[in-house]
Amino acid sequence: MTTAALIDMPYRVQRDADDLTIILSADAADHPALPRDSAADLIEAGTLQVVVDAAAVKEANSVLICWLVRLATSVGPGRLILRNLAPRAKAMFLRMRLDQVMILA
Repeated sequence: MTTAALIDMPYRVQRDADDLTIILSADAADHPALPRDSAADLIEAGTLQVVVDAAAVKEANSVLICWLVRLATSVGPGRLILRNLAPRAKAMFLRMRLDQVMILA
């Protein structure tokens, strides 16, 4: 069971056919429950891709980055798409070469 099932999490989940969309809230990077959340539990069998909408997130920290990498690993290569990342955060993701484990759109 995910931590999200027990307490409020800094994201909303939407399922469409074989895709999963995760919409991050503005406090996602600083939310106390995120480091303990098992991102893998969000992925159901048959999920083709996971789209993470980071429009509300202004800055990414190590906690959020780690959570996203764990999620990308759970989904599989090339199946996690990170959208609407702030320019400064996107530049940091590119410097860290995270575009190798997720698609930065």
